[in-house]
Amino acid sequence: MASTSPRSLLLLVLAVAVVVSDAQFQLSETFYDATCPQAASIVQQKVDAFVDADRGLAAALMRLHFHDCFVRVNSSLPERTDNFTQLVARFARVGLDARDMIILSGGHSIGQVHCGAFFERLYNFQGLNITDPSMDPEFAAMLKVQCPQTTPFGFMALDATNGTFDSAYYLDLLTNKGLLESDVALLSDPLGVEYAIKAVQDPMAFLDEFGWAMIKMGAIPALEPYGWRKHCAFVEPKY
Repeated sequence: MASTSPRSLLLLVLAVAVVVSDAQFQLSETFYDATCPQAASIVQQKVDAFVDADRGLAAALMRLHFHDCFVRVNSSLPERTDNFTQLVARFARVGLDARDMIILSGGHSIGQVHCGAFFERLYNFQGLNITDPSMDPEFAAMLKVQCPQTTPFGFMALDATNGTFDSAYYLDLLTNKGLLESDVALLSDPLGVEYAIKAVQDPMAFLDEFGWAMIKMGAIPALEPYGWRKHCAFVEPKY
C-alpha cells in the first residue's frame, strides 16, 4: 500500500497552516519571496530535524492544526461519539462539506488515542455491559488485553499502520476495526462507504485529496477581532 512518512505529512500540515485568504488578512503566500526566498526550505529543514528527534510530532502538529482551524471560528470540535449527521453538521459550520469531513477523518491514520476514548465500545456499549457487536471479535479481544477494564489507562494506535500516513485507516473501518464511534460512523452513510473503498483501492489519490482538504480547512476564516500573539494566552490589539 502506498504511503507517505509522518515527516512528509508534517511538512504538508505546516505548509497549509500558513495558507490564508489574501483578501481577508491582506497577507500573501509570497510575502517572503523577496526578503527571505529560502523561508520554505529553512522551515522544512527544521521540521525534518524535530520530527527525526520525535516521531510523534507529526500527529501532534496535525492535531494542533485541526484544533486551530475549528476553534478560531467559534465552532466546537467533533466529538468522539458523534454520529454521521452530527459530524457533517459540525464541519458545515466551518464551510466544509461531508466529503471534506470523510477525507479529513483520514488524519487518524497516525497518532494514538487513550483507552478511555473507546472504553464504552469495549465494555459497556449503549449501557448494556457488552462489547459493540459491530467490532471485529479478534480485534476487540486484542483491545481488551491492551486496555483492561480495571485499568484502562493505556494508549492505542489509531490504525494498524501507526507511524505511517496512508489509507489503512479506511481499511480498518471496512474490516470493523475502527476505534472511535465517530470513525465507525463514517460507514453509516453510503458516501462514507464509497469513499473508504476508493481510498483503499487508490491510496495515492487519498493522499492528494487529503492535502487539498487540509488546504481548504486551513483557509477557514478567523473570528474577529483577530490579532497576533506575543504570549500564547493573549491576543495583541488589532491595529
